[in-house]
Amino acid sequence: MSCSCAQFPPIELDRKSIRRRINKSRRFKRGLNLIAEDGSGEHKLFECHSCGKFWQSSRAWNWGNEEYLFETPPIDSADWKASPFEQPDELLIYSAVMRDYYERNSFETTTKPCQQESCSKLAIRFSVLCEEHHIAKLQDGRGLVLRPAGRRLPYYK
Repeated sequence: MSCSCAQFPPIELDRKSIRRRINKSRRFKRGLNLIAEDGSGEHKLFECHSCGKFWQSSRAWNWGNEEYLFETPPIDSADWKASPFEQPDELLIYSAVMRDYYERNSFETTTKPCQQESCSKLAIRFSVLCEEHHIAKLQDGRGLVLRPAGRRLPYYK
């Protein structure tokens, strides 16, 4: 029996693509075998019984907490339970917030070194840190959104 996995490429990080995937996931899930669930109940790992591809289901909180599926690399279920993959819906929100932040700020480098231990980059204007460490410091202090938790998917950078 053939599968429909090829009809589900990586989700583009836009609202319409996520909505389309939510709408198609319930039917698509019927052809998959559940192989693991995470402790939170938010994520499940499936495998296609025909082609062997792996799929994670997650819930998109900004879309009414609805479930949707996205392909993942093959992974051992114990490893996956310890750390499921990043969710495309959360990456979309993160990308939008970070894009807005970068559009509203400039990061001119100075001649002063970054004061983060063992960093060889130059600090940015109005900071004692380089751009990378300045952003990380804001994220640590919850002044800026963190990248979503989870393993990175190869098709999202």
